[in-house]
Amino acid sequence: MYPCAGRLTRWFGYRVNSHNGPKEVTKKFTLKTALLGSALAASAALASPALATSYNFDVLYSGAGNASLAPGSDNPLASTLNAGDSFVYSLTAQNGGEWTVLSDASIFPLFAFALAESGTRTGDFTLQLFENGVSVFTDTETGVSNSWVHLGTNTVNLPGGLEFDQIVLSDTLISADTTSTPVSILPFPGEAPEYWSHDYISYTATPEPASLALLGAGLFGIGLIRRRT
Repeated sequence: MYPCAGRLTRWFGYRVNSHNGPKEVTKKFTLKTALLGSALAASAALASPALATSYNFDVLYSGAGNASLAPGSDNPLASTLNAGDSFVYSLTAQNGGEWTVLSDASIFPLFAFALAESGTRTGDFTLQLFENGVSVFTDTETGVSNSWVHLGTNTVNLPGGLEFDQIVLSDTLISADTTSTPVSILPFPGEAPEYWSHDYISYTATPEPASLALLGAGLFGIGLIRRRT
């Protein structure tokens, strides 16, 4: 046995064998070396950041608290957001409906997801309000801290008289001490704006053509009755 065999075994995982003839060195990984390799691989895996995911949550609102996902939209109820992820969350009024800000208001939170997990999250966002496809309000903030069970805006100041039919939030989750799982497709706390902020925001729905036809028929019938009497 070579006198340095123990040293070779300790450092390189080689074991020296003596035979009846020329001595040969056989490469053999020891248990210690294998465990060290596994530990290094695990450390490298933990150090590598997970791939960020981008989501598009497109919600259609038909009034009276009724909402549905648009075709092709990601489902927030089946999504768990992590640090590094980004999303676009929109709420669009249908059938000519629109929201109106009744008076100058500071609303917390104006537009955010309600989450299953309580924690602290930091992100950058841009909030836009649209009326007939035209942007009528924009608020961009960076390094915003959400501390509780919401992800999105904090307090937003809106001017009285503002009318809009679509809300769009573009958000990037920079850091978080827990995961973020939405519990409703409607904004925090799972209600439409006119319910959560009923003192400051109202919603007006334009009747559908069928409803207008029925209303017209009813008025026509009333007119005939009055003529006959």
